[in-house]
Amino acid sequence: MKHLERLSIVGLIAGVYQANATSNMRLGVHIVMIILPVWFLLITFYLLMGPFYLNALSPNAIFKKSTYDQISAWRMTGAYLACMTIAFMLLSMLRIFWHEGGRQWLLASALVALLILVTTTIQYLRKKDTFYLGIAVRMALLVVTTYVILRR
Repeated sequence: MKHLERLSIVGLIAGVYQANATSNMRLGVHIVMIILPVWFLLITFYLLMGPFYLNALSPNAIFKKSTYDQISAWRMTGAYLACMTIAFMLLSMLRIFWHEGGRQWLLASALVALLILVTTTIQYLRKKDTFYLGIAVRMALLVVTTYVILRR
């Protein structure tokens, strides 16, 4: 999954660079053909399997009741909220690149991502758990990307 995330980031950077170079926020056709399947796969993955992935649960362990004894309900809820925010931000970015709309959606989800970023950073500093670091890095990347997109 990390490879898909990295490919999506490279495609996003290439798309934003091309959009800045042409002073148009719409992506070129060749960039869309690369990014679109990856983004839809990422969005689907984060919506369905994201909380399990962020909690480092294997697909076999998802259906075992004993797995969830070690994970608190707050942690699963936070992972689900983070995954929903990531998916919503990716959908908002696609909407901006295609139709020049959706800036309010992206701004609202960026504010939620910023709140999650602050919360997970504080939790990481308190507990030193890599779970919080992974979420914080993802949210920081999305917040910075949102800033680049919305500053135009």
